[in-house]
Formats: sequence, structure tokens, C-alpha cells
Amino acid sequence: MPWDKTVTPGSQKKTAKTEATPGQPKSEPTPEPSSDASEDGRKWTKYNTDEDDVKHFYDENAVVRSSGNIIQIWRKREFPSGAAQRRIVTLEEIDCGKAEYRTVELRVTYSDGTTGRSDKPTRWAKIFENSHEAYFMREHCK
Repeated sequence: MPWDKTVTPGSQKKTAKTEATPGQPKSEPTPEPSSDASEDGRKWTKYNTDEDDVKHFYDENAVVRSSGNIIQIWRKREFPSGAAQRRIVTLEEIDCGKAEYRTVELRVTYSDGTTGRSDKPTRWAKIFENSHEAYFMREHCK
């Protein structure tokens, strides 16, 4: 998916091609009582840490049914030190009737502080058992 990578204030933009692929959960995702208010005003609830030590959060106050069988969820992934990116925040849609999902918006902060953003929705993809998307489908597609 093409998107603009903002290098630093006052410098030129670079276009890069990338895909955000979350790691598999270490175990079945489960919300933890800890939450974190962020700079963007969201209240993030941690629900999993995967095998790569990536911490997964979602804004449980902003899970909405956008239309029909489609729900929207804001997710955040925080990466361990040494990773190429520091944080990825996405707005995702889940089609509860078709068991499919897509990313509608993606924001990434790299370890060097530069940022990137895409507002181009990805294609719909199948939701696999024991994935983060399957967890959200079970919890919010009732």
C-alpha cells in the first residue's frame, strides 16, 4: 500500500511501499485491566502481547457499528526497542457477516521519530481463527 512518509519538519516527503502485518498472539487475546490515555485523546486498553513482544491495544470506547454488519475499531501496536517502527495506529473495519476485515487508516511512527500515514483502505481479507481480528469479531459482532 503506498503512502507518504514524513521525514522531519521542513524536509521533503518520501513515498514508501509497506504493509503492516501484526504478529500472531502468544495466546488468545484477552483484555487486561490496564489502560493508557494517549496524546490523541484515546483511552487505550491493552489486550495482548504477541510472540514478538509487540503490545496490542484498542480503544474500547470507540468501537462502533458503522453500517449493517460492519464495526470499526481503533487499534494501536507498540513495538519493542530495536524494531523499525515504534508505534502503529490503525482504524479497522470488520464485516461481521462475512468474517472479513480491512484497514481504513494507518499511522506509523518509526523508531527515528519520522511518521507515515495512509488513508487508502486495504482490500477485504479473511479473518483467521485465533487472530486479533477473530477476537474482536467474537467480542463485538454479537
